[in-house]
Amino acid sequence: MVILFDTGNGDKKQVIDISDLAKGLTEPFCTALLSLYAFSGCDSTSAFKGKVKAVKILPQKLAFVQTLAELSDTWEVKDGVIDKLESFTCCVYGRPCFSTVDDLRYQMLKEKCGDEVISASHCTDLTTLPPCRCSFKQHVHRCNYQIAIWKCSGQPVPDIPQPIEGHG
Repeated sequence: MVILFDTGNGDKKQVIDISDLAKGLTEPFCTALLSLYAFSGCDSTSAFKGKVKAVKILPQKLAFVQTLAELSDTWEVKDGVIDKLESFTCCVYGRPCFSTVDDLRYQMLKEKCGDEVISASHCTDLTTLPPCRCSFKQHVHRCNYQIAIWKCSGQPVPDIPQPIEGHG
């Protein structure tokens, strides 16, 4: 089977042979790329940081490949996955010394605002900060749900739970 990706428009249009690219990758890495696509933002999931940085981190941090590959194994997010994805997100923001998005968000806000009173209208564009943990957890649940839907797309009548049942 050959999978082709048709992208771009005008004189920047190109067709990429995804099957050929995948030949040199392990199955967990390919699964992780699918998860990374949803996690870093797609039509049905939010985005808080670009895809390029995240893709560059994966070959360097193989533990995150396994974590992303585990995403969507079931309709519910496995224990510990959110914590590991928080560490991954801190790496994507260039701060591997942090392990929680709340700590990272606070530190980045302190750096941007200095000693000034922290105020959304004064210090910084809050969209440049990572999400808080509460929002992050919802993001992970939504990504897990979306990836699980993609993984069962080959089934004629998949049994997909309703999104309001705790899927972000």
